[in-house]
Amino acid sequence: MKLVLGLYTQTSAALPPAVYKRALGCIIKPVFTYVYNNKDVSISFSLSSAMIKYMAQSSPEVNLLISTLAKNCRVEIFTSAYNQTILPLMQVKDRAQIIDRNTTLIRRTYGVRATTLWCYGEIWSPSLVSTMKTVALDRLVISSYNAINKKVYATGPFRMTELGKRIDVIPTADSASRLVSMYGQNEISFDDLLNQMLEMVNNAGDDEELIYMINLDQLCQGASYNREDDERLSSLFTAIFEEALKRNAEIIMPKDILATEVGYLEYGWYGRDASAGSLRSFPEVLVRDGNLRYYINRVVHLSELLSECKKDRVLKKSISDRLSTIPGGTLFLCDTNASNLRLSEHRAYYNTLLDCDFMYYDNTQRS
Repeated sequence: MKLVLGLYTQTSAALPPAVYKRALGCIIKPVFTYVYNNKDVSISFSLSSAMIKYMAQSSPEVNLLISTLAKNCRVEIFTSAYNQTILPLMQVKDRAQIIDRNTTLIRRTYGVRATTLWCYGEIWSPSLVSTMKTVALDRLVISSYNAINKKVYATGPFRMTELGKRIDVIPTADSASRLVSMYGQNEISFDDLLNQMLEMVNNAGDDEELIYMINLDQLCQGASYNREDDERLSSLFTAIFEEALKRNAEIIMPKDILATEVGYLEYGWYGRDASAGSLRSFPEVLVRDGNLRYYINRVVHLSELLSECKKDRVLKKSISDRLSTIPGGTLFLCDTNASNLRLSEHRAYYNTLLDCDFMYYDNTQRS
């Protein structure tokens, strides 16, 4: 048996520091300390750019620990769109830049270059294959559960080709994501979550590959209903590792998986990070909510104005850098924490947009 165990958080820059502090203290720090102290295990993860920056300021020793593990090939770091942007909503010409900015942040912080993509909200478009190859990404890790039709589309890794570009797609097990989502909604207790996760590991076949990606935001949300669970959250990861080692399982990372089958991942909304409700596709969010449609059109309009601004390269770069800090994911697709902070998401998005507009028109009118 082979096991890939990973974690991810989708916290945005608009969240208060207490959210980062809790996830860091309850899960991230103890889990990576366990991995460091146990040479037989490895872990994969995706952290938001906001979380990486928070750790650099408040807990640089954790980033140093992760850097040490990464250089010893004990962890695999996934990159994503900078500041949790939903990639299919972006213009094609801007996608590579927004991914490369986050990849550069990871490289400067941890000293390694990420080659695996994790999409915010697990919203995917086949047109991203070309973008991935442009920024030297070889594989995609995404849930096997389609949030729209409520079905599991694949059970194993496969190779996908789009317009002559090829990537490996590594689907994660929906069984683990479903349990974590149920815990986040207070439908099951932490003991039930832990026991059922260990049962899945124990019942797996000898030739089976288990690929689990666990949402830290949902774990913290579930523990909010029972605050005594805070100190036990990291034990979910350590218990899974120990149960797998009892079975002499091989702990691997997505880059170690060889995809031999051929398949195709269609445009869609995957995973259980948020409920799709009655939506028939993700872009329908923009049809139902005129405010969101207005926000995205404002960004597109400003981006087109910048593309015509060829003389003042300094202005173009400064506005583009500021524009890339817009929390372009949680505004359109609330994560576990954003449901109670919708106003802060709107303010952060709109204030950044106003700053960019002022910088552009102030400089162009004076010139």
